[in-house]
Amino acid sequence: MDEAMALAVRGQEELEQFHYREAAQLFSRAYDAIDPDSEESMAVGGRLVSALTKSGEFDRAIKVQKHLLERHVRALGETHPDTLIAVADLGGVFFAAGNYQKARDLYEWVLQVRIADLGENHPDTLRAVSNLASVYAAAGQYKLARMLYEQVVSSRIQLMGEDHPDVLEAQSNVAFTYAQLGRLDEAVQLNEQVCEAMVRVFGESHPNALNSMNNLASLYAQLKEPQKALGLYQRELEVRMRVAGDADPNVLTVINNISVSYYRMGDVAHAVEYCQRGRDLAAKTLGEEHQTTKEFAANLAMLLEQQARG
Repeated sequence: MDEAMALAVRGQEELEQFHYREAAQLFSRAYDAIDPDSEESMAVGGRLVSALTKSGEFDRAIKVQKHLLERHVRALGETHPDTLIAVADLGGVFFAAGNYQKARDLYEWVLQVRIADLGENHPDTLRAVSNLASVYAAAGQYKLARMLYEQVVSSRIQLMGEDHPDVLEAQSNVAFTYAQLGRLDEAVQLNEQVCEAMVRVFGESHPNALNSMNNLASLYAQLKEPQKALGLYQRELEVRMRVAGDADPNVLTVINNISVSYYRMGDVAHAVEYCQRGRDLAAKTLGEEHQTTKEFAANLAMLLEQQARG
């Protein structure tokens, strides 16, 4: 047991460093070594599913999560709160794998049970509503998603107050649907409010605050305001590099966004600088043959050609 838990601790360290495949390997070894009927096995199994999902190993993640769910049902019954969490977690893996129909079926079942057991305005019910809305949004059904997200915002404000993290998360989701429905001005206004509140409540280095900056910058880019977008992307990059450095998988995306912003402003030299930086970092962290590295290389070649033409 001690050896297995040591493996799990190492797996958690790798997970926190965004080394998902390494984490999955360590959690897998720990999971196989622990008594399958123990509470520790359930906890390690959950971390294994998370690592497998983040590393894109969806088939294995689904298999492990189904096994965890079966154990919950046998031990606790189908409608126990812990079982419902396990069902939602399985839905989350299907969602990540792009199987929205199966994710929706699971989320809908959880929501029905939550409403029956807890009522419509309980925090756990609202989380189930939000999960279902996320499936509609991913499937392009933005009007349905917006309606559900707005319901969540209204109920959470009444329960938790305007600055609660769950309220801000829900408002960010509403803003996303506004943008997808072409309501860009409303999306920007709401995202500006959310971004300011995220930084104030969490601090600018928190993942939620950084994601909010990125969302707002993307909206500025859509509105053809590259200078505003650039400022936020640069701020986001500086914070991500300070907190996690090259290990943060979002760094490459932000570098690309900065390069694109410079290009849209007509500053090809700086666009080349950041594209080169992205290509070098992708080659270092992902390998020369990774698709992201090849995309950076292709963009860099195009920019260099344009720069040479003057």
